[in-house]
Amino acid sequence: MLRKFLLKTTTTLGVLLFSLGCIAHAITANDKVAAELFQIRTETEFPEAVAKKFEAMKAPLKAVIDGGDINAVDAEGKTALMHTVAAGDIEFIAYLLFKNADTTIKDKAGKTAADYTNNDDIKDLLAADTLHGKTLSDSEKAEIRKKYEKDWSGTYLGVNKDCDKLIKIVQAGWKNTDTKGNDVIHSLIAGHTLRNITQLITMMKAGADINRCCYFAPWGLTSGDQTPLITAVSYMTRNYKEEQVAILLLGGADPNILGTPIEHNTLKTTPLCVPFRRSVGSIHPNQDRLFIAAGAAKSYLQGMQEVVFSRTGDRCTPSTKELFLRVLNEALGKRKPTTNEAKTIRMAADRYKDPGLIKDLEKRQILSSSGEGDVDAAWLASNVIRKASGQNNPDAHAEAKKLVKEKKWTEHKSVNFLLAVTAENPAEIKRTAKELGSISDFIRNQCLPTQRGSWVVHPTHSSPFSLIRSVKIAKLVLSLEKNLVPVRVNWSCMTPQLLNVYLKAKLDMNAPKSDLDENARIQSGMKAEKDYIEWSLMTPEMLELLKPHRVEAPEDFLDNHLGDMSYDTLQAFIEGGFKPGKEALGSVIYSDISPARKIDLLVKHGADPLAKDYIDKVHAKPEVVKALVRAGAKKDEALKNIQSKINTIENGPVASTPDGSNKYSDYKTLVMVRDILEGKISTDPAPEAETEPKSETADDNEEADGESEKKSKKSKKSKKKKGDKKGKKKKKTAKKK
Repeated sequence: MLRKFLLKTTTTLGVLLFSLGCIAHAITANDKVAAELFQIRTETEFPEAVAKKFEAMKAPLKAVIDGGDINAVDAEGKTALMHTVAAGDIEFIAYLLFKNADTTIKDKAGKTAADYTNNDDIKDLLAADTLHGKTLSDSEKAEIRKKYEKDWSGTYLGVNKDCDKLIKIVQAGWKNTDTKGNDVIHSLIAGHTLRNITQLITMMKAGADINRCCYFAPWGLTSGDQTPLITAVSYMTRNYKEEQVAILLLGGADPNILGTPIEHNTLKTTPLCVPFRRSVGSIHPNQDRLFIAAGAAKSYLQGMQEVVFSRTGDRCTPSTKELFLRVLNEALGKRKPTTNEAKTIRMAADRYKDPGLIKDLEKRQILSSSGEGDVDAAWLASNVIRKASGQNNPDAHAEAKKLVKEKKWTEHKSVNFLLAVTAENPAEIKRTAKELGSISDFIRNQCLPTQRGSWVVHPTHSSPFSLIRSVKIAKLVLSLEKNLVPVRVNWSCMTPQLLNVYLKAKLDMNAPKSDLDENARIQSGMKAEKDYIEWSLMTPEMLELLKPHRVEAPEDFLDNHLGDMSYDTLQAFIEGGFKPGKEALGSVIYSDISPARKIDLLVKHGADPLAKDYIDKVHAKPEVVKALVRAGAKKDEALKNIQSKINTIENGPVASTPDGSNKYSDYKTLVMVRDILEGKISTDPAPEAETEPKSETADDNEEADGESEKKSKKSKKSKKKKGDKKGKKKKKTAKKK
């Protein structure tokens, strides 16, 4: 009896432990990704109609993610797959199919999951899923291979195949590649349609290798081996691939494999660290969250180390400081970073422009306050100079000031001089200029291209004048050497006062000079100084200064780049005789600088508001729509299109990708624009004129500074006199008393 009792107890415990083990085992990497994606969904602000769909699928889907029965049914006999298909959530449909959800189950109404969608691609995906369990005979495999051998070639192989045919092709032996070595998974990721996505899901479930590195180089680019994940996050895939990224991770793709992004021919890194992967739009943290949930921290430091020392883009770190700390903690665990890792962490942390972050990392002993792991001074200085050169980048100047204050000088005299100029430190500019010697020789040798035989040699083009953004520093540098002529000036930081200083110093608008002939100069990209002018940043005063030099803006610029120009400058161009082209409004409607006022101005002077359907193009800017309506632009067709967009969002699937998030955030704006077009909202201009962004250049107006200084001195003197008079009066009253 005792033996039976013990045996029964042991068996029961074993079964219990096994079931617990199964549940624990069920919470795998793809479940963690699903849990993170589910959380992203709950944070998304859906329109009411879409929110109802998500609410219906929340409970059954959450139960599956937490380790519950994939095919469990509710009171109506519906499975999680049925609810998810009804919501049209393609990522979670993929997740449930990867977990082998049964597509043939019928609910109490006799419907299968496929009956809960009207989308043919999703129906095709669900119908093909029933073929996964079947096996093909050798003769059937041979027949399929023979049938599709001719079609199974070209870069976009398999894209036009139905999902059931794709399964059979994979089962016949073709996993990823055709006879030429092209990879279908990468091609499907580059696609833009729901059909491409359903085909991707089909091939993944059929057994295609989703971690295979492939030589994938569309659009004539040269790139090395890359995983499907790296293809999905690379810049040249043109659109966000958040759905494809989520599906790959839900299907078990490894985010720790190094590969070469499309936009970089030599760098090998991980998907989380791909530089410029969000350059096509706004930064969204969703993608990073999914990578981290999938375990991307394992090779994060290795991937980041590849990036930070070879590329200096601002977007090759996690999109938020919080995510950076999260992935860093997971990557390090309890150990301390190596010296090289510490350098990588310090450089990555600097990108967040948060002084408290470095202190926090030092406090937690991830970084050493003693300077251990500091990055090479020459690299830091060169990086800061590059970021400041020819640009309006206040952060770069601030970084330079910090390096100079900490005396992080390099072994290179020229770099030290340029760093001092960037730091706008007069004392150090004078000191480093003496060490450098002749500034003219430096410019001639380092800042201009030279011709050696038939080759054009491209130097760094780091002219000290390309770093200057203030009158004070410009005058100082010009005073360092007799007859020094400005070369490659910084037009992005130009002001009337600064331009006046350069013109007095004989700035040659046909320079820079070099020993290149005309063809070689064009080949090297070293144009005349006037060709570097940032016309959109010109002011009326600067245009007036350039008149005697016969420097005029190119016609194509005036017709196509009015959006970046200030309202006052545009007005000055018009007063100077500029006539807007037929489609001038097309370059203004997207502007962030007084677009509505510019539209009013251009239409007043002949721009045609009927040239194109402008309203439909700028549905996200109500003030611009009002201006276009005032101008008499077409609105009937635009109203139909905007109402169609509103209907698409309200009746569309649940999604929380960046594309979907933008769509939902635009929903309220679309409704507002619809009301404007229907006359429910007034189209009168705003009561206050639109303000334009102020330039962040240093010492823009030295004369103004001088005037203010004189005024302050006068006020101090007057205050002193008043104080003296008051003092004398007090003494007199005291004597009388």
